[in-house]
Amino acid sequence: MIVCSTRLRTPVRNSLLAMALLAILTPFNLVHAQKPGGEDPRVAKYQTIEREIKAAVNDGRLTAAEGKKKLAATRAMIFGKDKATDARTRKYRAAEREIKAAVKDGRLTAAEGKKKLAATRAMIFGKAKVKAKAKVKPNGEGSGAKKYRAMERDIRAAVDAGKITAAEAERKLTELRKKLLN
Repeated sequence: MIVCSTRLRTPVRNSLLAMALLAILTPFNLVHAQKPGGEDPRVAKYQTIEREIKAAVNDGRLTAAEGKKKLAATRAMIFGKDKATDARTRKYRAAEREIKAAVKDGRLTAAEGKKKLAATRAMIFGKAKVKAKAKVKPNGEGSGAKKYRAMERDIRAAVDAGKITAAEAERKLTELRKKLLN
């Protein structure tokens, strides 16, 4: 530490305070918040505002404490308050880009890519987003109900034509009901 017996002038003191403030408040994870093609626009916006605040502190228009508050508010506004969620989302997006590139290059099939993406989502966010099971609407308009009615007509026609017995038809209809309607 350098000790000086003379008192520092205000502009010098302000610039040193601004530099110290900048060193303390600059988030280290800004490097990771980049797009594959270049710098993240949020980082550029934050750096522009940061320069303006630093200049205001140097000129004496803001105190160091005010500058610190403004930088913290700006960072929260631009990058979000929940850094864990933001980091998880960035991690998921990076994995998603890698998987899509693998599918595009032919290293994975589309189905494998979807499975891998779902597993990644479950691992990062803790729970996979599960699609709701299609349910039969009261008036029978569900997609399973339409398929069931069509296949039921075919089975009844086969019984009438003598191709299958009534017992076989009931067994097939029971299996279809379990598969399509439940």
